[in-house]
Amino acid sequence: MILSLFILYWIISSVIWAISIEQKQDWFEQMAMEAWRSRGWDHQTIEKSDEYQRLLRSKRVENFAQYIDIPIFMSLVVLAIWQVMKVYFTEISLNKQQRNFLLAISHELKSPLSSIKLSVETMRHRQLSQEQTAMLLENTIADSNRLQSLVENVLVAAKIEGRDYQLKREEFDLSEMLNQIADDVRSKSKNELKTSIEQSLNIKADHNAINMIVMNLIENAFKYSVNGGGVELVMNRHGKVIEILVKDQGIGISDKEKKRVFEKFYRVGDENVRKTKGTGLGLYIINELVKIHNGKVTISDNKPRGTVFSVKIPVS
Repeated sequence: MILSLFILYWIISSVIWAISIEQKQDWFEQMAMEAWRSRGWDHQTIEKSDEYQRLLRSKRVENFAQYIDIPIFMSLVVLAIWQVMKVYFTEISLNKQQRNFLLAISHELKSPLSSIKLSVETMRHRQLSQEQTAMLLENTIADSNRLQSLVENVLVAAKIEGRDYQLKREEFDLSEMLNQIADDVRSKSKNELKTSIEQSLNIKADHNAINMIVMNLIENAFKYSVNGGGVELVMNRHGKVIEILVKDQGIGISDKEKKRVFEKFYRVGDENVRKTKGTGLGLYIINELVKIHNGKVTISDNKPRGTVFSVKIPVS
């Protein structure tokens, strides 16, 4: 919209300038004609005069230069204004995303810390049965793991941003890793996780990075699944590339948002009213870690609903 207004302004200004130049040209020709008539020359003689024709040609060349000057000047003005507006709106977007991140991370830190404090104070001040103590300890461990995961995401994002992340490539059984991840998720989550994993597939990559990629994808899929909808984890080998698919039956992602979900801090909606948890770092980290492995992440729609994340990474 703003760019269209700038272009319209440029066109109108150029037309007005061109009309002004034409009016000046007509006025100049009339004044020149009057000057020659004052010498006693008639109209036809003046038009055939070489001196008069040279004068008109000189003036037309000058006007032509002015024709070019104004569009160039107006183009530079429009371009400068557009760049200023672009920087301005970019800064507004970044400030909003950073504000949302601070709100999100504050909430993400406060919730498990409050839960841990409550569990510890309960065990300290009340006489509990062995079963009750075990349950509180399990909750404390789960909250501690949640905090650890959050801190690791922030640290990895900072290393990626500073170009300080170093891959530790090692050969390992990816099939075994994915099966272990699936077992851990099933033991901690009430949501259904289906798997279709090709067995005995080795890969040479950063073990921790691949683990973080898969875990973030699964957590993200569960987070946006509707009414506890199931998630499917698929892994196959295609030649020299291994593809990992995470399919959910959630709310889906619009085509417009598919282009932005890998931006740092980007999350849909406002942090004050959004119900889903998160900091906007998960998909950013996934995308960057996959790129460091010379791989690629793509997003497509699941049928009949939901989203499919595809991660393709070279075997070595």
